[in-house]
Amino acid sequence: PSFEVKAPPAPVPVTKKSAKSANEGTAPSPVEGKQPLRVFIVEHNATSREILERQCRDAGVQVASAPDSVAALKTLSSSRDAFDVILFDMQMPESDGPRLARDIRSLRSTTLEPRLVALSSVGYALDMLTLRELHISAWLRKPVRRKDLRQCLEGGPMSAPMQQVAAAGSNQNGSFAHQTACVCL
Repeated sequence: PSFEVKAPPAPVPVTKKSAKSANEGTAPSPVEGKQPLRVFIVEHNATSREILERQCRDAGVQVASAPDSVAALKTLSSSRDAFDVILFDMQMPESDGPRLARDIRSLRSTTLEPRLVALSSVGYALDMLTLRELHISAWLRKPVRRKDLRQCLEGGPMSAPMQQVAAAGSNQNGSFAHQTACVCL
């Protein structure tokens, strides 16, 4: 007996061009010679950080990371290359997400502003007004699903549950309920 194995098609790398065209409502396409998206991850949990790094690399994204806000700010302030997206945990032992977002914005005030994406586990209330004040582009619920990360990096259209949460803005307490895995603001 013989059998045939079919591999799924290789994922299209997320590039600056594909992320831009996704924001414009067209499907991203691989473009020869285009620079891949550069993502910086700030996550204190080593396992979560490694998973996010692998998911980003699998999407064709260049990735760097830091285990805490101190290391992140040191890297971001000394890096010659700007990052396009910064994924950061909202709850870390030495600094919370809003504080880190403010610190990142103060470092990058004279250069191209990276998209900030908050990472949050169930139980952390995200205040819509605070997210907007901090210019946070989106949040992803942990554990982060591969398709949600990719959609977020591409800046693509929101799924129906995300649209419902974004349209509602927040619950009566001003925070997002964790019914959805990703919210693009």
